[in-house]
Order: sequence, then C-alpha cells, then structure tokens
Amino acid sequence: MKLANIDAVREYKVNGPNRVELGRGRHFGCLAYFFKAGQRLGPQRRDADTLLYIVRGRARIRIATQEDDGRAGDVFMAGGGDEVWVGNAGRDEMILLTVVAPPPPCS
Repeated sequence: MKLANIDAVREYKVNGPNRVELGRGRHFGCLAYFFKAGQRLGPQRRDADTLLYIVRGRARIRIATQEDDGRAGDVFMAGGGDEVWVGNAGRDEMILLTVVAPPPPCS
C-alpha cells in the first residue's frame, strides 16, 4: 500500500518546519518534516522508538546527549523517552521522514 509521495506533499512554512502525516497504522505512524535553511525542530520527546531518515539535505540531530551531522540517506534511531532535536544544517531545503511506534496522536 502506497502512503504518499513526499514530493507531492512537500510544503514549507516560513516560521518553522512543516509537519505532514503520511500514514497511520496500528503499530506505527509515518510523518514528513520539511525544513527551510536554518529552521529547527525540537526538542521533542516520544514515549516509543522513532526512526529518522534524511530524505534530502543535511541535518544536525541530537538524540539524548549525543549530537551528530547527517545527510541524505542517513538513518537515526531515538529510543522511547529520548529527547530529540533536529535542525537543517545546510543552505538548501531538508526533508526528514520519521516512523513512530505507536503512532503520534492526531493534531
């Protein structure tokens, strides 16, 4: 089952990253975040494990006390309860795909 095409739902906000829900199942939810240059998201804390996949661009990611640079193709994992901070570390747009188990509440 196809959830969405990231390029088709790509939309940016001026005042911060844009969050788009791509799909929700019984065991996980899938979100995309769209960052302009210099935008940041966080800190956030989820009760369950989260995968973060950088689709496009460069990111600076801090999970708990560890901070690292990432680029398109890199995958990070945050454990339940870890504080997560994400920032666009490049001059171009950055797209981050997250898979969250269990799904986040609707907003």
